[in-house]
Parts: sequence; structure tokens; C-alpha cells
Amino acid sequence: MSNVTRSRYLTLAEAKRLINASDPEFRVLVRAALETGARYQEFARLRVRDFNPDSGTLHIRKSKVHKDRHIVLTEEGQELFGNLAAERKESEVILGREWRTNDQQAPMVATCKRAKIEGASFHTLRHTWASLAVMNGVPPFSLLRTSVTPTSR
Repeated sequence: MSNVTRSRYLTLAEAKRLINASDPEFRVLVRAALETGARYQEFARLRVRDFNPDSGTLHIRKSKVHKDRHIVLTEEGQELFGNLAAERKESEVILGREWRTNDQQAPMVATCKRAKIEGASFHTLRHTWASLAVMNGVPPFSLLRTSVTPTSR
């Protein structure tokens, strides 16, 4: 992956266009990525039990480095995951279905085309979350901790 691709993040306008251009099933995945900053494989397998509405957090049970971590959600993130978890069993996947490896690639390409966004991959959503956090005053080194969340977007 080139440095250009890794440094790409969406502007707020692009993020909104991407959400609006997404089909309903994929829109949930896009919003989850933009609200968590989690890696695709981390949140693609989330279960309802991983959302804690009392603390407003998501429990990532298996991160890239094989450690558990918690993501503190914004109010918008808490609302999204609260709605997704409503009336579902704790063992059910929270994003409506289990997203397997590479299931996001084709919808991302099609959605970016509809939204007229170039040079973005699904991983760009993770960079977008981090960039928005820094632009909203979160110290860059704080992003290395697992419980940081960007302020309201």
C-alpha cells in the first residue's frame, strides 16, 4: 500500500456523500467505521453483547495485536449502536450480518463511484476517524490509547 493511500482521509462532505450513496446494508458498515475508527475485521464480527450502553463503549475482543480493547463512542455512535442492538439477542451480530474478509471491497468501490470519491478504500474510513479526532482537539498521541473518541462531528 502506498503512502498516498495510507494518508488519505475523507472530508466531512465526502463522508456524508459516502453515507448517502451507500445501500442500506453497507451504510451500517460505513457508519460503524466512521464512528469507531476500528479496523474492518474488528467491528465486522461484533456481537450485540460487545456494545455497553451504560458506558457507551464497544468491546473489541480480538484486535490486530490480539488484545482486547474498548472504544468510547460519541453520542452519535452510541445512538447508532443502541439502535442496532435494540431487540436483538446478545449473541447476534450487531451489524445485521457477519461481514467476512473482503465483503466490503465491492460495495466500497461502487459506493465511492456513486459518491464521486476517488482514491479511497475502506481503510480510509479509519484514517478519517483519526483525522477528525485530531481536528477536534484530541492530542495525536492519545489516539494510541484504545479508549479515545473524536468529539462531535
